[in-house]
Amino acid sequence: MLRAVIAWCGFLTSELLNKTDAFLRKAHKFVYTTEIANVADLLHIADNKLFTLCLPFHCLHSLLPQPMPVRSLYKESFIN
Repeated sequence: MLRAVIAWCGFLTSELLNKTDAFLRKAHKFVYTTEIANVADLLHIADNKLFTLCLPFHCLHSLLPQPMPVRSLYKESFIN
């Protein structure tokens, strides 16, 4: 399920997300899994894995937007 999640996650409706969450809860209830997982967490994990693989030498790196500069909120605050 996690291998193809990147391809079809944009087509999921809230109804399908709820059904998949119910399926994962039942899998935990009947001891097919050791922990309760929900679809939102699985999508987040899959996205993070995809974008950590996109290193500068990866073929998809040129398609990514430029990284935002890290700003310090302490330095930009008006109260120091």
